[in-house]
Amino acid sequence: MRILSAAMIGLIAYSTVDRNSHATSVPEVTFQELFANPPKYDRKRVTIRGIADAGGGLLWIWRDAKAWRDLEQCLKSRKPDCDNQGAVFIPYQTPPRADTGLYDHVNARWARVTGILDTRIHGHLGGDPFSIVLERLEVLPGPRVREFIPILGFFKNDSGRTIRFETKFGNEAMSTEGVRSGEVIWAGRIDKGTAFAKTMSGVTFAQGEMIPPRLIDPYYDRAMKIYYFRITDHSIDPVLPRDATGWVKTRLVDRD
Repeated sequence: MRILSAAMIGLIAYSTVDRNSHATSVPEVTFQELFANPPKYDRKRVTIRGIADAGGGLLWIWRDAKAWRDLEQCLKSRKPDCDNQGAVFIPYQTPPRADTGLYDHVNARWARVTGILDTRIHGHLGGDPFSIVLERLEVLPGPRVREFIPILGFFKNDSGRTIRFETKFGNEAMSTEGVRSGEVIWAGRIDKGTAFAKTMSGVTFAQGEMIPPRLIDPYYDRAMKIYYFRITDHSIDPVLPRDATGWVKTRLVDRD
């Protein structure tokens, strides 16, 4: 999980002291208005609406589906001049022992957010002109925008040994060690790429392609947006959803 710095948490606590009933009746402003003149709204309560991008205790609000889609495509192309005015980072506090972020369940839903705009908080990675410290989030009517629900991968270790497991796709990678025989690994978001099963000393003994081609689409759990795989002592193979019953032990909060 990506973690907020102590300084940012202090700013969040400072900014949210002034909560009051007006948070429910603040007129909406547009993304264009906010990005055109952030100092005008600094330390003021604002309301915006957009699509929630939530996971791991982090939250952004996207202006619309086109802004989200365009930035993802631009980042994949590695262009240096991607439009960064289509989303606003919304910091909030999650209890230390929480298993998921308080708002992970709103991912890919349209929402209305009210909070204090703060030009001292420069987004999650420090490159944004401002953030909006959350006071209130209202989920708007309608289904999730399914194209922004990530495809997940679950891998069962049937190799008979304790392993190191890795995935690689695009610019992303995931690695976990000490996966016991019979254990199911939640690899999180996956894309077209490769999964590797390695010995604990780092020697690859099995690998397989993630997200199989259309010819074997029956392996895709379309309703849940999940692929399942079995790791053997020589290969990593897709598994039909009906044969993976019981693999998912955790509640997937954005799959409805």
